[in-house]
Amino acid sequence: MKIPVKISNSLGDLFWEEVVNFKKQVSTAIDNFINSIFDDRLYHGSRALVKALRFYNEFLEKQDRYQQETPAQRQAERAWIDSQWTEIKRLEKGIKVILNSSP
Repeated sequence: MKIPVKISNSLGDLFWEEVVNFKKQVSTAIDNFINSIFDDRLYHGSRALVKALRFYNEFLEKQDRYQQETPAQRQAERAWIDSQWTEIKRLEKGIKVILNSSP
């Protein structure tokens, strides 16, 4: 059992040393909590930044590839895309006919 040297060092059954230890424990817990929040935000911020940079890099690569294409290549690519849209619309109409003819 601890006996306080001075009465001013004790608060009832609570000794000043225990208060100081408790303060250190609470302070450490709060510091750890705050650090974990900052670490989490930093991690997510870094991931978002990496994703944005990758997207931008891919965009620049595609833009570079597009600028290197000849007008004939661009026109052929556009014609292929248009033909795919036409095929999709034709298939869509066929599906609607089949669905509408079902009992």
